[in-house]
Amino acid sequence: MESPKIIWTPNSDPQRLFLSCPFDEVLFGGSRGPGKTDSLLMDFAQHTGVGLGVDWKGILFRATYKQLEEVIHKTRKFYPRIFPGAKYSSSNFEWTFPAGETLKLRHVANIHDMENYQGHEYPWIGWEEICNWPDLSAYELSKALCRSTNPNAPRKMRATANPLGRGHLEVKRYFIDIAPPFTPYTDSTGRTRVFIPATVYDNKDLMLNDPNYVKGLESIEDENYRRAWLYGDWDVVAGAFFGDLWRKDKHVIFPFDIPTGWYCFRSFDWGSAKPFSVGWWTIADGTKAPDGVYYPRGALIRFAEWYGCKKNTPNTGLRLTSKDVAKSIKERESKFIKAYGIKINPGPADPAIYAHDDGPSIAENMKSVGVSWVQADNSRLAGWEQVRERLKGTEDGKPLLYIFNTCLDTIRTLPSAPRDEAIWDDIDTEYEDHALDDLRYACMARKRFARFN
Repeated sequence: MESPKIIWTPNSDPQRLFLSCPFDEVLFGGSRGPGKTDSLLMDFAQHTGVGLGVDWKGILFRATYKQLEEVIHKTRKFYPRIFPGAKYSSSNFEWTFPAGETLKLRHVANIHDMENYQGHEYPWIGWEEICNWPDLSAYELSKALCRSTNPNAPRKMRATANPLGRGHLEVKRYFIDIAPPFTPYTDSTGRTRVFIPATVYDNKDLMLNDPNYVKGLESIEDENYRRAWLYGDWDVVAGAFFGDLWRKDKHVIFPFDIPTGWYCFRSFDWGSAKPFSVGWWTIADGTKAPDGVYYPRGALIRFAEWYGCKKNTPNTGLRLTSKDVAKSIKERESKFIKAYGIKINPGPADPAIYAHDDGPSIAENMKSVGVSWVQADNSRLAGWEQVRERLKGTEDGKPLLYIFNTCLDTIRTLPSAPRDEAIWDDIDTEYEDHALDDLRYACMARKRFARFN
């Protein structure tokens, strides 16, 4: 008998692991070129034509229709050859296979678009280049769609990504930081997820047939882009707003006792449904600090913060009242006073807290329990420029902005902050920028503290 013609076969061990992975959620990829799109399409295809029939339904998401075009092209390349009789509807963006299985190809811009799928069920859900979304809110909602009335149908959520893009930070937190590669993580609900890394070097077909593609990646001069696109390094900050200036080894420092003679103040970005952020600062006076370092006179040092975010739910606020926030601020400051013997002065706060809405403003409520503020300068572009100037620092390379390594949310969100695609000198407003906003207010308050600079 003549051997069957092979239309597609896995190109690497990581791709084989992805296709055989039994866990609920899987992120595949890292660098450019390991065959991420093929992997998604074939993961759905391997359960097609095996007896599930109309119960095997899938949906594959991309952030924009333009990005979906390449996915459509690849399905047309493979599916009719693998499944003779498979038909694609250009009007519905949907494949129907001979035994009744279906795969929808959809673009979803934001969480509101997910309302179109309320009540749907898809045992297979794919997210192509998941870092293209600003957060994982739409992905989280899609979990409710991953179900089937057929107990024999596997339930699978599969995603691919490069380590750059608007959602870099959340994808890294959700898939990368929770466990080492290839190691499954089980969350509090019993769902399992795992990260399977792959690079262009794993794709033997591409290495053989198009060696110039790899050489092009290897020749990229920008180290961060090269690390991301060639090696799938998730610790890069390439393309980020502060990526050319941020250096963890320079800007993040170990805590020390704040000298009693250094000026201290707080900054504040308000949030209820979204997180609020309080930062506590001291201004170096140029003398030797208790850690033995001479920080430049006028350098801002963020020595503490309180980030009002719901635990294990990124970018979701605590919904505390303004008075409750103020009371907790006072409690925290009493500990600073006891530990360091310092005075915390009123500092810049989000101008939104001064708005009146048929009653006392947020600022007035907070003042009534003993926490006062100074209205911040909310000039975004000028503010980010001030942050950049302080990160860059003096002519001899010493920063004018430092962060204690205990300020975890600033350290988490600052390095990966993306540029706004429409306004290049601004940060994408859909990014989790609350700690950065209170940091920006502090940097813009330099005139108020001019005598300490």
